[in-house]
Parts: sequence; C-alpha cells; structure tokens
Amino acid sequence: MRITVEHFGPIVHADIEVKPLTLLIGREATGKSTLAKLVYFGQAIPELILANY
Repeated sequence: MRITVEHFGPIVHADIEVKPLTLLIGREATGKSTLAKLVYFGQAIPELILANY
C-alpha cells in the first residue's frame, strides 16, 4: 500500500510505501501520529463500508 499526503495537518508532503512493518521516526510535531492515523483509517474505512452492504 502506498500513501501520499499533501498539506494535511503538520505534513507538507509525504509519499510512503506502507509494508507489514513500517517505522515512523522523526522529531516531535512532524506528523508521525497523523500519518499513522491516516494509514489506519485508509485501511479500515473500505472494510467498514463493505460490511454495511
């Protein structure tokens, strides 16, 4: 899975290939948690939508 983020919260630009083990390392307030949440919801939302049909 690849995720590209532009101008979202503290993230100016990110283009990351998410693998089974992906580590987010960096300074405080650079968007690591924001990116982790985007990855989580990006995977969960399609499953939730399909579960309701």
